Amino acid sequence: CESLLIAALGAALGLVLARTGLDALVRSYEAETLAPAVLPLDGAALLVTIGIAFVATMLFGLWPAWDVARGAARARLAESGAGSTPAHGRGVLRRGLVAGQVAASLVLLVGASLLSRSFLNLLTLDGGVDTQRVTSVRVESQGAPVGLKDVARFTGRIIDALAGLPGIESVASANNLLPLRGGGQRSTASVPGEADSGAKHAVAYVGVTANFFETLGVPILRGRVFGENEQRGRLAVVNERMARELWPSQDPIGRQFRLDADPDRGVVTVVGVSRDVLTWDSNRDEPLPTAYLDFASFPYRPVFFFLRTRSAQQGVSPEGVYRGLDSLGFPIRRIAVTPMTQVAQAPFWRQRLFSLWFAIFGAAAIVLTVAGIYGVLTQFVGQRGHEIGVRMALGAQRRDVLVLILREGALFVGGGLVVGTGVAYAVARALRGLLFGVEPVDVPLFAVAAVVLATVAMAASLVPAVRAVRVDPRELLRR
Repeated sequence: CESLLIAALGAALGLVLARTGLDALVRSYEAETLAPAVLPLDGAALLVTIGIAFVATMLFGLWPAWDVARGAARARLAESGAGSTPAHGRGVLRRGLVAGQVAASLVLLVGASLLSRSFLNLLTLDGGVDTQRVTSVRVESQGAPVGLKDVARFTGRIIDALAGLPGIESVASANNLLPLRGGGQRSTASVPGEADSGAKHAVAYVGVTANFFETLGVPILRGRVFGENEQRGRLAVVNERMARELWPSQDPIGRQFRLDADPDRGVVTVVGVSRDVLTWDSNRDEPLPTAYLDFASFPYRPVFFFLRTRSAQQGVSPEGVYRGLDSLGFPIRRIAVTPMTQVAQAPFWRQRLFSLWFAIFGAAAIVLTVAGIYGVLTQFVGQRGHEIGVRMALGAQRRDVLVLILREGALFVGGGLVVGTGVAYAVARALRGLLFGVEPVDVPLFAVAAVVLATVAMAASLVPAVRAVRVDPRELLRR
């Protein structure tokens, strides 16, 4: 009954913490991904929690109760009289549990360190655009324009309206593209005149306004951008990656290619090469080969607009965008205004989430480890108090007793570190897909984590050890 009460209280507290954690997770996910999320604490979760509480009661309540009921307590009392040492093997399960806590703490500490370093690397990564002065605006209207002229008119009127907002330096648009996030059409590209006529190159292609590069701070490294209404859809600016893949060791300016997914477009001529811009929909840590064409040659509704402010301190509010577009007469369904700084961090919500929860669970595991070590060694001192008193009465130095107790603590700390290192190695390799710029098996990181955990664990061992050597031997002998 006592074990059941403790398990029930722990389960109730766990449900409260789970509800709080899920609410925080949903808010974080929706803020960073701009997508709705629902994570209910339903009946299945309740049943799992009740099941865990029941199993904990059976393991840690019924087992010792059954042990006592069989008369094991009387047998042990007869086995060890006053002044004797407890039988070997007593408390092995308890020591094993503490060693398991040490191992779990090491695994979580290593995981949190790897993911935190990876997340910091991602935050400092240069995605290729100016995130400080640019805001993305997603406009969803009811009744999309279908013809090329309607697309151009629709986009042009919105750009003119947004450019009139206070503090705006320039406005650009892109068809289905959000830099640092993803988008764009996918195709294979072929280069006329290649020796291997079957050679195909996977690329992305998007439609942008001519001032797209200037607005987002993407430098043109070679050549120029296409002009308004200049050979619509037949001129392109390609990024560095596409230039390297299609024309290695050659000057890409003036070169031509075909988009197999858009054969009616015909041959496209390269007029400029831009800096690479990262998009995270490629599942790679490198940019996609990308071709930028005139937006007016795309029969798609432009969704994203980009507003460049005159200073980083100026912001763009949804209310201001609504007011700016209100006079156009477009039936607008939804407007989403997101600073590019937030867009740049949004793809990393998994890394942020995993590093946060690894850190939280790691801290909780370390607290449980410290409590477990302290409790086990305190009981160890209590069980062997008479022996310690005899040793000190016969001339044993206090440091000898201190070493005896610390050695006991070092045994299961060392065992936990050995097991934890092996498990941490496997977990680190499993986390490879979430890591960026960090090797999964980082020997110095493993070593530092082990040293930190060992230091904390031995500090917990020191408290009952120091308390034991400070007690008068005569008091220990009376126990």
